[in-house]
Amino acid sequence: MYLALDVGGSSIKYALLDEQYHLVNKGTTPSRFSSPTDFAQGIRRIYDETGCQAQGVAISYCGELDPCDGYAYSGGSLPYNTGVRLRTLLQEYLPVPVSIENDGNCAAMAEMHSGCLKDVRNGATFILGTGIAAALMIDGKIYRGSHFSAGFASAIITDLRQHINHGETFSNFLCGINSTDYQPGNLLSMGIGYLGLTAPLAYAKGLGQHDLDGKAFFHMLEEGDQDADVILNNFCRILANFVFNIQCLLDVDVVAIGGGISQNSELIRRTQRELDNCYGILQRMGLITHPPRLCRCHHGTDANLIGALYHYLQKEEHK
Repeated sequence: MYLALDVGGSSIKYALLDEQYHLVNKGTTPSRFSSPTDFAQGIRRIYDETGCQAQGVAISYCGELDPCDGYAYSGGSLPYNTGVRLRTLLQEYLPVPVSIENDGNCAAMAEMHSGCLKDVRNGATFILGTGIAAALMIDGKIYRGSHFSAGFASAIITDLRQHINHGETFSNFLCGINSTDYQPGNLLSMGIGYLGLTAPLAYAKGLGQHDLDGKAFFHMLEEGDQDADVILNNFCRILANFVFNIQCLLDVDVVAIGGGISQNSELIRRTQRELDNCYGILQRMGLITHPPRLCRCHHGTDANLIGALYHYLQKEEHK
């Protein structure tokens, strides 16, 4: 058995997996750490609590890093880890081999192994969470870039006429009286991270930024809330335009959408509708178009755990 961990900004999901990727003993714990040492000790506690059954530890991590030594070019949602060789550090605390890989790449690897990117030559995954964990697969391999930053979609500027505006505080976002006036900055993570749904709806209802989560949003949508309907349409239009732009650059076969909010079929349906509109316009202009196949990630919220183990086993095989 192997221990796989999905390290995010607010929590760590973990499970024991065998080499057939069957998950058992799943759990979640907060990722409230204050330093790299505190982080490493927290990982060791999880290892101990699972009964030390694991013969290896496979980690999916929320930042840009070198998967060989785990050097974190960006600590991501855990900024205190920036500049730390995480794999080297964790190996000091754990008695078994450790691997670590970017979370977006892990999700893509899970889909490459047994999901909607299996037997696909060129593809992309976009995991919608607090940020956007993207991954690119070119000629059947993960493309990491020159500095392991390929897929850092959260920082893409959505309004090319403006300087970067990340909206540091919720109050900075507010500039109107209804949900359609909500301005979340012009970074992609503020538009199609889950806050791109929940924050404008909270604003429209006079609530705090974090008073709604994705489940509450879609419950209100199913109950016929008009603000939620408008916000979802805007969200899916931004997501479809992003997929369209990526396709213009890379010409992939498949784009897979993941993350908790992607499990709602209405999000995928409306995004496909908006994407069809984009390509319909090009076709009416007489331009050649090759739209990608849009799908939901097959492995859902377990994708990062499965991909982390896939990465671990690949490294062990090529030692």
